[in-house]
Amino acid sequence: METHNDIVNITVTDNKIKMDAQFGGRQAPIRNNVKMLNNEYREYLTQFGFSAFQMQHWLNNDIFKGGVKFPYRPDEFITNIAFSDKAAHMMFVIEA
Repeated sequence: METHNDIVNITVTDNKIKMDAQFGGRQAPIRNNVKMLNNEYREYLTQFGFSAFQMQHWLNNDIFKGGVKFPYRPDEFITNIAFSDKAAHMMFVIEA
C-alpha cells in the first residue's frame, strides 16, 4: 500500500484461508449444524480457498487498479484496514 497526494495504491498480495496449527488439519467443522460429511467439508475449504484467490485478482484488477482516492468509501463495501508488522489486513463486509 502506497499513498501519494490523497491517492492510495493498494495491491492485495495474499488472500487465503488461515490454516494454522490449531485448525489447519481439521477434517470436520467445529460446529456442524448442517451435518456436513468430512469429504464435503474438505471440498468446501478447497472451493472457499479458490474463491479467496479469485477475489484477490478481482480486487487488484478491477477495484484498486489505478489507485483509490481518499477517503476510501466505496458503496459496495464496509472496509476496515488494520496494520501489523509489515502487513495491512483488510476486512470487508459486503452488503446487498
